[in-house]
Amino acid sequence: MHQRRRTDGRSVVGVCFTFVVAKYLAQATGFDSSFVDVDVDLKFTREPEGAKAVRGSRMVLDCSANSSNGSDVTISWRKDGEALTPDSRRLLLANGSLVIQQFAKQQGDEGIYECIASAGRYTLVSHPAELEEAVLGTFSGHPSSMGIPVGGNARFKCSIDGILKPNITWRKNGVSLSPSERSIQLSSGVLQLLNVASSDIGTYSCHASIFGREADSHVAELSIESGTEAAAPVRLLSRPEDQEVRLGSTVTFECLPSINGYSVLWSRKDGAAIPRDRSRTFGCGNLEIQSVRLTDVANYSCRIANVSSVGAQAKLTVTGTSPIPPSGLRAHSIDSRSIELTWDPSPAFVVGYSVNYWSLPGGRGRQEVVTRQPPQRITNLQPFTNYTFFVKTYNRWGDSEPSQYIVQATLEDVPVVAPTVHIDPLTATSLLIFWNELEPHEARGIIVQYKIFYRKQDAATPNEITVPGTVLQHDLTDLEANERYSVRVLAATAAGFPRLQDDQWPWVSRIVGESTDGEGNANLEIHVLNATTVQIIWGPPKPNEDGLEICFKLFGGQPKTVYLVADQTEHILDGLVPDSDYEFEIRILLTDGNNGDLYVRTVRTPPLEMPPSQPPRLAPLILDAAAVNDTAIQVSWQTTAGDAGSIVGYVVRCVPVSDRSDGEKLKEIFVNSTETSAVVTGLVPMTEYEIVVQSYYGNGPGPSSSAVTCHTEEGRPPALLHVTWFLQGPTAVQLNWRMPPNAGAGVSQYVILYCEDKFASDDRWEAHVENGSLCFTVINGLKGRTVYQIRMHAENKNGAGPVSVLKVLTGIPHDEGGSSNDRLMGIVIGVGISGGCIVICIIIILLRNRCFPPPQRSPALAKHANGIATPPHCKGYVIGCRDGGRCDGHEPDGTTPMLTQSQDHETGDGRLEMLLSGRVDLWSSVDDSRRARSVDRATAVV
Repeated sequence: MHQRRRTDGRSVVGVCFTFVVAKYLAQATGFDSSFVDVDVDLKFTREPEGAKAVRGSRMVLDCSANSSNGSDVTISWRKDGEALTPDSRRLLLANGSLVIQQFAKQQGDEGIYECIASAGRYTLVSHPAELEEAVLGTFSGHPSSMGIPVGGNARFKCSIDGILKPNITWRKNGVSLSPSERSIQLSSGVLQLLNVASSDIGTYSCHASIFGREADSHVAELSIESGTEAAAPVRLLSRPEDQEVRLGSTVTFECLPSINGYSVLWSRKDGAAIPRDRSRTFGCGNLEIQSVRLTDVANYSCRIANVSSVGAQAKLTVTGTSPIPPSGLRAHSIDSRSIELTWDPSPAFVVGYSVNYWSLPGGRGRQEVVTRQPPQRITNLQPFTNYTFFVKTYNRWGDSEPSQYIVQATLEDVPVVAPTVHIDPLTATSLLIFWNELEPHEARGIIVQYKIFYRKQDAATPNEITVPGTVLQHDLTDLEANERYSVRVLAATAAGFPRLQDDQWPWVSRIVGESTDGEGNANLEIHVLNATTVQIIWGPPKPNEDGLEICFKLFGGQPKTVYLVADQTEHILDGLVPDSDYEFEIRILLTDGNNGDLYVRTVRTPPLEMPPSQPPRLAPLILDAAAVNDTAIQVSWQTTAGDAGSIVGYVVRCVPVSDRSDGEKLKEIFVNSTETSAVVTGLVPMTEYEIVVQSYYGNGPGPSSSAVTCHTEEGRPPALLHVTWFLQGPTAVQLNWRMPPNAGAGVSQYVILYCEDKFASDDRWEAHVENGSLCFTVINGLKGRTVYQIRMHAENKNGAGPVSVLKVLTGIPHDEGGSSNDRLMGIVIGVGISGGCIVICIIIILLRNRCFPPPQRSPALAKHANGIATPPHCKGYVIGCRDGGRCDGHEPDGTTPMLTQSQDHETGDGRLEMLLSGRVDLWSSVDDSRRARSVDRATAVV
């Protein structure tokens, strides 16, 4: 084997057999010796490239090569100089590419990779490609505390080191700070507060996040100094800095005066105009240029109007390329809760993709970061709902423009509730059954049919009638007079009928021939006491009557239910909305557990009476309702100027729009406030709430605002349930777990840490990452008969959930004691190897005798290898004969002298000749001046 260096810097290792041996072996075995080719051209058509990899992402290192003579090329890999063996995490594709399923630094995926292409006796090594884990860097700059006079401008800045650029937001007093005309947040990590007032006093911090990782800066405090900023000369709090950006991106230059109200003028030093269609000024002097082009390269200067001595300049340069937006975006509905997206992967290296989507109409936007190649499944969606999607590509330079927008609807699901049933008598032997149409969030699809179940009081099996989904009533005829019948109705979509518990689907009873005008209990009355209060009077009850169920609601509002026992003959309902229509459904409860007669009443509350001197009270106007986190919503509102002085407080009511899918009732939340804003806490994550604000005066409640809806955010994953394990082999363990139902949070990945010593430092724990859509994983490569400590938790973009701890005992390795079959196989292999060696030796001896027959010696004279004649009686000694026939004997020299260049033989026909010097020379018949390389004699001797 010898090694030669190609001119392109790559090493080619060739195993060069001696031509003579190759020729003789070919002749002996019947093969053509023309396969010997010194000038095989082996080259790469694609080589791996270094990249910054996100933990848990799927990484692909491309490699392909070909040879000029069509020889088969074999691809292998090595990492950090050692051969890399493919396994379940590192896959070698048929085209030569190496795929790392879930990149993890703890698994040893970080390092230098090289692709090795082999064809015949030649091997080619690619350029090294380094994979590094892209992590969220550490803060290199924290905001500093400062004191600003009233009317001045304040500026906080934080900076973070790292390969990737994180998303930076600001928080005031621990609560997310929304951008506004006075609060300017720049992507560079700068917060500008304009026209500082006493309401700005507080603590400020910077929050960085990317790909589910997050970090917070130190806290800085803003205080108000005495005096006014106007008394001091104006100066620049921040000057524009030189920037280097990629083509097509957006660049922002700062130029912030210390005093609010001063105008800032921008210009280019070369005199060219700043493009108005792609630029804007905002805040108090910031310049933004969008879709940067090469023509935008220049020096930009700013100065404060009417103060020519205060100004600065910065240089803009353009480099890099923007990532290409994903193409071929397609969506496929999996079920009622999930949609799968796929798109054409980018041909260049990307850090990841982000999927952005929102429901129609008017849904809140969400972004789900994806760190692997498509497809991507979006879960936790609402059934039978249209969603708009687009995808963006991210590389080290930033994000791309959005892909094309597509709309896809989730599939239908079964309804979550049964329709509310009402019964009216028709004749002495018939009843009219009618029911309410389900709300869209209750139906979760198009109702295609209803199924009516009815039975006599004592019947065990009900009768069934199916009607189309467009029908909302049905006549039950041919019934027995004066008998009690029970009825209930179930609705179905294309997904089928729901399976409801009996308490979610109650029977409604009615005696045939009985009316609903109070005939069953003539003393049931509803009296309106005032604009917000009604009184219900009932009694005396009959012996079989056990109480009342009072269900009332505003038309179009959420129902409320009150229960009265038999001895409670009256009830006061207060807190009603003045000048509003209420629907009352009062049902008599019987002692045998069944439902009795139903009474339906409509009541209108009168308008609230006010003294003539008081102006009319107007309802608060909700300005904004936004989620603060997964369990809190911040609500702000305003009232009229003349009304605000007489208001003593407000009540904010948050009502869940729907209950959980498992039927659990969600409670309403009430918050009192004396300000025009409030934060409602204690909410359920990922839940839609209806929010109403009601004002209160010194003499009673005022009108309520219109209702608005808002979703709480997704929270961190909860603790895992039912974590179990079992052995998959002596060195492999499978873990199984479950997520709690209605967890209120999605899961992007599961992290499993394992170590033999539970007291070991964090860097000694091995990490295993599993996809968030799975609830099991297999850990390979463990030691046999070892107790492992395991910690595991779920993660999403909001952080990590609680840790579950367990112990695992592995089995006995295969190499500790083998079976009789293994020993027998070893004996067979050993005998086979020995026999093969013997056969090879015999073949070598036969070839040697055939190819190198012993020379015919004259009995009188033999020549030594150096050409000196030796008489037969010298017996291996060289005889030097002198005059007179006397010979001097000496032992011949064992080194064959080398021939000089003049002794080389040229045959002129490209043949090989073995010279006495012990070398084999290759001569070209085309050009006598070109010589082939000499091959070492060591391998020529057989």
